[in-house]
Amino acid sequence: MDVSGSPLNNPLKSRKTPLSPTENPSSSEPKVGLFAQHNTLWLIYGLLLAICLTVLLTVDKGNIHLAINRLNSPFADVIFRWITEFGAFPLIAATIVVTLFFRYRIAMTATVATTLASLLTQVGKRLVWPDSPRPKVFFADTDLLHLVDGV
Repeated sequence: MDVSGSPLNNPLKSRKTPLSPTENPSSSEPKVGLFAQHNTLWLIYGLLLAICLTVLLTVDKGNIHLAINRLNSPFADVIFRWITEFGAFPLIAATIVVTLFFRYRIAMTATVATTLASLLTQVGKRLVWPDSPRPKVFFADTDLLHLVDGV
């Protein structure tokens, strides 16, 4: 009984028969997919993706880069200099090694994801878009590009 005097809801007493070793207690519950659980999140993601793709397909690469590059500040220069280092291999490798001691499956998933992302990036740079210059080279003739020292 709880403090009010009513009996506690005991899930073990509510079953008429005990579970057999092969019976799945969740088999009667409906299966809910990832999309159904987070449909608002997926809707927002889809809208943002559509907007970004529209901008990328209709606006020149140089104009997009300059528009984003104009949003700089000394504080952002310091913060993003350090955030850039989060994608460096030594930090990712150290994080995966530490995770190995606690969650092996997550560490293996992170290893596969990092490897695939790195391979796809290199394939894209070298085979798909080999003639696409980096922004520093693309804007070499102008002084419009704000650059951060050490990045």
